[in-house]
Amino acid sequence: MENTKQNTDYHAMEAEAAALLLKSDLEKGLTSKEVEVRVAQYGLNNIDSSKQRSAFLIFLAQFKSPIVYLLVVAAGLSFYFKEWLDGGAILVVILINSAIGFYMEYQAGRSMNALKKLTVFPAKVMRDGKLGEIDSAEIVPGDIVFLDAGDMVPADGRIFKSNQLLVNESALTGESIPSDKDESIAPADASLADRKNMLYKGTFNVKGNAWMVVTATSMTTELGKIASMVHSADQAVTPLEKKLQSFSKILILVTVGLLVLIFVAGLVNGKNPLEMLQTAIALAVAAIPEGLPIVATMALAQGMMKMAKHKVIVKKLSAVETLGGTNVICTDKTGTLTQNKIEVAGIFTSVEGADSADKKNAELIQKAAILCSTADLVMKNGKSTEIGDPLETGLLHFAVKEGADIAQVRKDHPKLKEEPFSSETKVMATLHPSGNQFVVFAKGATEEILKLCDRILEPTGEKNMDEGTHKHWLQVSEKLSASGLRVIAVAYKEATTADSQLTSDLVFTGLIGLNDPPRPEVNAAIRECHLAGITVIMITGDHPAAAKNIALQLEIVDDDSAEVITGTEMHELNGLTNKEKTRWANTRIFARVSPKQKLDLVTLLQAQGNVVGMTGDGVNDAPALKKADIGIALGKAGTQVAQDVADMVLK
Repeated sequence: MENTKQNTDYHAMEAEAAALLLKSDLEKGLTSKEVEVRVAQYGLNNIDSSKQRSAFLIFLAQFKSPIVYLLVVAAGLSFYFKEWLDGGAILVVILINSAIGFYMEYQAGRSMNALKKLTVFPAKVMRDGKLGEIDSAEIVPGDIVFLDAGDMVPADGRIFKSNQLLVNESALTGESIPSDKDESIAPADASLADRKNMLYKGTFNVKGNAWMVVTATSMTTELGKIASMVHSADQAVTPLEKKLQSFSKILILVTVGLLVLIFVAGLVNGKNPLEMLQTAIALAVAAIPEGLPIVATMALAQGMMKMAKHKVIVKKLSAVETLGGTNVICTDKTGTLTQNKIEVAGIFTSVEGADSADKKNAELIQKAAILCSTADLVMKNGKSTEIGDPLETGLLHFAVKEGADIAQVRKDHPKLKEEPFSSETKVMATLHPSGNQFVVFAKGATEEILKLCDRILEPTGEKNMDEGTHKHWLQVSEKLSASGLRVIAVAYKEATTADSQLTSDLVFTGLIGLNDPPRPEVNAAIRECHLAGITVIMITGDHPAAAKNIALQLEIVDDDSAEVITGTEMHELNGLTNKEKTRWANTRIFARVSPKQKLDLVTLLQAQGNVVGMTGDGVNDAPALKKADIGIALGKAGTQVAQDVADMVLK
């Protein structure tokens, strides 16, 4: 097996074929002897941080500036002419500025270590036919890994067996809603977020369990590739640094010119050459503004302190000035513009022209949200703690918001039977006592729920579900999905016995649309940006429809026909035509994009003369955050990786 095998499109082949290519046994896993060989070949399953600069090199880099060179020369000449106070003051200025720069850069350099922390945890691995727990760093390609609910995924892998698997990939892909996963083959050109049969290092298993064969470890994982990009992304020179560099060059030319002019003029007038040289040098030193760096530092430090009062941590002094010169802001969607939680956007029933249910439908949907569920909301220290599937906890929050008492409803209608949700049926159903009879509640994928329904609940009562009604609700569901909502269907039936079949002869109740709602303060902020002449661009790994829906709500675009560029349309930056570059620059919504494509977009905008700000919270935002003129990360909700590479953190 060669190293290139770690980059094969395993998602586009059967799991058995993937295992064969990886020379692995899906039943018994690798042998101890094979593991030793592969550890020697691939190394440990860690994010490599060996390329980081040492503290000494970071300190030396602080002196690589024309104005510093000029000040060093000025200090040397001051000492030569025995101007000890001037020379000492200049050296103090140099050291203070270098110390501040060193501290800021050293702190930012911790990003690779933050990525590395994501890999330090135990993993359940099948070896020599036995399932045991090992350090995730010891995993190699071909290992068979078992994942349970609550586990962190230790490496990239191809699923070959799963049960009700739900994985949170938001930090890696930008997908706001946890992804359903199974072992079925995905198209070869499927984007990362659409590879339903793959699991990726650093993501989180929310629900269910799975077996996977490891396809990539360490730096060849998707997380490792992001780590490489974070390291290789060059921090853009800030506008202030550009101005100081330009000023320094002009100052050097003017100073040298004056030195030569004064020296030559003295010689022409018959002055002593040595005296004229000393005079010319003294005047040149006097012309150098030794106090400029410290004055600039103090001014920026004052700005930093003012921003700290507004709960903004500025990690790099020059970022204060850069923020004022920013004319393009690229922003992630999930967790940045939105709240990164699932919330009910509306319920849709047979009441014509309304997106809310009649009283009976509303009661049934609320009961289904509470009873047909394995999730719970527990109060701790006055706060509601969510337990279970985020989609189900979102439904519980909806029921509470509508006035329902979860504990009381569950006490009145205890669960007697349950048919759990599975990737095959895509339906969950439960049976509960209701007075002298019983009631069944079911929820799941619209198409599957409709197949189980022979009636529909309308304001006038139950009516037969004919083919036209069935088709109508499928179209409603598709339309809601196209608008960016996650849609589930709800059904119920009354039963006379506890032995009633749970998934037949159901009554269709309606649809529930869920989304990741925008942050309430974002609209005003975007309007202020537009008034200030700042262009706002959304770049997200989420679904195009969800991205456009949020962009319209937040007024990033004001036209439903606004173009959305997807990752599949974004070619390598070096191969772009001028027409494609113009198209990128004029588009305001980018969806299903990879971390590399986010980085390329920021690079393109900078090359066109823009001062680019980037806001984000996930691991997938880290390369673009570092590359931007100013990277802005979220503090409370953001990942440690994003915070470490950013220039500013919003507390």
